[in-house]
Amino acid sequence: MGRRALTLALVLGCSWARAPRALALSECEGPAARWIQSVGVHGNDHTAEQTVLELLPRRPPSRFGRDELVEFERRLNNLGIFDHVEVTCDGDALDVELREKWTLVPEIDFSTGETLADTYALLGATEYNLLGTANQLGISAYLERRGFGLSAAFREHDYRRRGWAFGSTLSVATVAIPVDDDTGWRTASVFGEVNFRSPPFLRHHANYTAGLYLSSESVYASNRADAPPSTQVLQSRMGFSWDQYEWHDLVPRGLQATLWLSVGGLFGVDPPKPRHSAELALRASARLGPLTAIVTRVEAVVGTRGNINYGFVLGSLKGVRGLPDAQYLDWIHAFTNVELRHSFPLAERWALQLVGFGDGAVFEPMTASGGRDIAHGAFSLGAGLRLIPTWISSLTLRIDASRLLAPEPAWFFQLGLTQYL
Repeated sequence: MGRRALTLALVLGCSWARAPRALALSECEGPAARWIQSVGVHGNDHTAEQTVLELLPRRPPSRFGRDELVEFERRLNNLGIFDHVEVTCDGDALDVELREKWTLVPEIDFSTGETLADTYALLGATEYNLLGTANQLGISAYLERRGFGLSAAFREHDYRRRGWAFGSTLSVATVAIPVDDDTGWRTASVFGEVNFRSPPFLRHHANYTAGLYLSSESVYASNRADAPPSTQVLQSRMGFSWDQYEWHDLVPRGLQATLWLSVGGLFGVDPPKPRHSAELALRASARLGPLTAIVTRVEAVVGTRGNINYGFVLGSLKGVRGLPDAQYLDWIHAFTNVELRHSFPLAERWALQLVGFGDGAVFEPMTASGGRDIAHGAFSLGAGLRLIPTWISSLTLRIDASRLLAPEPAWFFQLGLTQYL
């Protein structure tokens, strides 16, 4: 390669390696509000123009504040179907430059367990820009908790400004419920969920979600007299979220918080029993440098006791990497994940990422009869490697290895096609 060509390659590589452009919208600076007569959208080969325009708080022509245009750019970026978003002003026109990602993405996950039967594996696919709407449709088949399952989900994206977003999930699964070393039972379940997410209120960042959850658990293959009966659950759910998170494949930043409250009943027993829960989830990220970020997730959940079949699952898939997924069913837990990420550009729209992480949790399992058991703590440390093609939506080739330090020492390995958090 000649010196001139090499210099050009280095310039292009360094330009791509910078963190995403700050949401300055420098060409829109000046008055507190700006009159926008029209919007020009460029680079949306597969995305409908209406999908872009519905992220504005009002239809043009109208007057827009600079903070509204900054929020418009953030929402476009957070759709996850573009790896370049730039909003600029040209007189009374708003120009939107986009570069689309590939959006039909396979899903593969694999996690080791204490035994071969405890191994987790998933195979599926998701379309992240269904018919140019930025809505998602996904299907998957998986082996989990010594059983298997099938799941299908449809979700309208969370970032439209002037309409409610619909989401739904339908799954069928079998799982083993271990109580002691050689006793327990199996269940076959069908569950579905629908929800509707509001457009933002309280300025740009707060949303309300209302939904319903229905589940049916059939108990079979039991070798215990105290196995719970087959039952059904119906819950109404509502959620409140605060979203100031700015997504980026390499260096996200910001804060997102969600509170879910669920009220319902457990049927199939006489008399029916209450089934309520509360869930709090926080996600935060800070940029430490152009290609370095620290990312964290904190989740806490509490529910009514009485039936271990409806206990919350805490393990390697979501919680503490290395903690067995099939071993603990709890009624209350809290966990946190912290990752330090540093990326190295490989080529245009490709990067290699090194990750160091720590996971921790506290939880209290339930007994076979649904009562309180002994509380536990869990903690693991590890490192991972990610290969990130930024031109593909939500795809990251991830390899993690960790050492579970509590409640008992164990090594753990995980392979996936998404970030862990």
